[in-house]
Amino acid sequence: MKKNRAFLKWAGGKYPLLDDIKRHLPKGECLVEPFVGAGSVFLNTDFSRYILADINSDLISLYNIVKMRTDEYVQAARELFVPETNCAEVYYQFREAQRKRHSVVQQKPGSVPSGGTVFIFEPLRLQRPVSLQSAR
Repeated sequence: MKKNRAFLKWAGGKYPLLDDIKRHLPKGECLVEPFVGAGSVFLNTDFSRYILADINSDLISLYNIVKMRTDEYVQAARELFVPETNCAEVYYQFREAQRKRHSVVQQKPGSVPSGGTVFIFEPLRLQRPVSLQSAR
């Protein structure tokens, strides 16, 4: 079976370990993933329900933005990946702006639910419910 790649690269990503991890997962209806990161495990398993959590509230906010404002997120991402922005200077300017914002994504006040709330995420590709939660 072909493995699905996550749309993020994440330090400590579990993608290379998927086969080993899957061998140790118990049978059941719900996978609880306390360290979702890029999401490689849940993207490559077939549970009927998922509870995804991470201590990184920006990461959970990003997943919620992708869930609730998909088209807007895709358009904003497309604007970043153009030849004019493919240079070190633009990268470092963007990185510095993100650090000043203390967030991985640009957010409007009230547009993303606060961490600690559980969300049901039903991605079209997966056709099964997923809960997102920040541990903070």
